[in-house]
Amino acid sequence: MRLFDIDWSVALDASPRLELAASQRAVEDEVLFNEFMNNGINVLHSTTARDTMLHPRLPQLCQESSALYSICIVFQLALSSTVSSQFCEYFDTALRTFRSELACSTTLSDGTLTSGLLLCSIGLMHGLPWSMHLEGMHKILQSHGLDDLHHQSTQTQFRIHLLEVMGVLDLACFSVGRQAPGIGIWRRYCQPAIPRYGIESVSGLPRTLLDIFAGIGAETTEQTLWD
Repeated sequence: MRLFDIDWSVALDASPRLELAASQRAVEDEVLFNEFMNNGINVLHSTTARDTMLHPRLPQLCQESSALYSICIVFQLALSSTVSSQFCEYFDTALRTFRSELACSTTLSDGTLTSGLLLCSIGLMHGLPWSMHLEGMHKILQSHGLDDLHHQSTQTQFRIHLLEVMGVLDLACFSVGRQAPGIGIWRRYCQPAIPRYGIESVSGLPRTLLDIFAGIGAETTEQTLWD
């Protein structure tokens, strides 16, 4: 007894259309990614574009993280003033990919860390939950000696930059409506390990001023001002 009658001619006719749709989607994705590389990426920095360490590394980082390419596209779509169905579709896919990648991560590569920080930025732009991404990445970093960061000589400048961005996002005075308490990333990790001169490129603020912001609520702000 035949339970199903399959019209194979219809199925075969649909196959080229699906391939064409996938090809068009890939072209559209590449256009959006290039727009991010040329324009959208500049939104991430308060300092001049030549100061960014992300741009020249992004293609390689996309090789490290399966989520990063799609998250860059989502970020470019997020720059629109309206939330489109296309943004929602891409965001859901990127979020699932990142969560899967984070669940399998043991060392948290620069690519995965960059993916998470971009997701946090998208959340800030559109009022979406984002602090849980910080918490998830922090747990993995902590299991690999984050507390001894100031004793480690193997950290690259780019890795330190990513940790600084993470620290800035975690500052209590830069987030509104956060339900979970701050982790204290800047005060606990960045401040002891990183030279205190110069400007942090994403916030555009002096590191010494960020030290003061990080001490708010920790009973260290007044002493920092005197120092």
